[in-house]
Amino acid sequence: MVRQRRLKDYDELTFSDDFMFDPYGRGLSRYTFTARCKEESDIILNDGTTKVFYNATYEGDDIPEDLKNLYRYIRTGIAVGDLSERINEAVIKCRKNEVWRTQYMKEWIIMMDEREDGRKEGREEILISQVCKKLQKNKTPEQMAEELEIDIEEIKKIYDVAKEFAPEYDEDEIFMKMHPEIEFVD
Repeated sequence: MVRQRRLKDYDELTFSDDFMFDPYGRGLSRYTFTARCKEESDIILNDGTTKVFYNATYEGDDIPEDLKNLYRYIRTGIAVGDLSERINEAVIKCRKNEVWRTQYMKEWIIMMDEREDGRKEGREEILISQVCKKLQKNKTPEQMAEELEIDIEEIKKIYDVAKEFAPEYDEDEIFMKMHPEIEFVD
């Protein structure tokens, strides 16, 4: 199920905070990885792949000026220097391209909906866990609702399913039984 979101919610799309940290906490400008054999580190997989993680928070003087400017652009959105100015122009061009913008917005909306669904499922899993603990203490749905300050109907939905899983009360199994519409992967 995909919910509609208002496009105005996404008017100001900027770099994510995901870029604003040192990924390995060692203070390096970048971290470069190539495929090595875990058991024999001198064996390198020559498949041509390299993974590079950049640390946009790095402010040392030992990197090229263009890279400093790129990091500054990522942190502030202000383009200074040839590289970051070219990237900024490409970003502006992409933002003006209605087809790309529409596709990006659709993907962003789907991602935000999935994130919201994940949060909702997480809250429900916590409630299932609380109900199971109270079931083990022989609490009634009414007592649970009062103690947890949750609507009795919501408690009863969980309670009725959870009783089938006594005395172990496998919370994952309870959640799956309550949500047959979700495809679970082992």
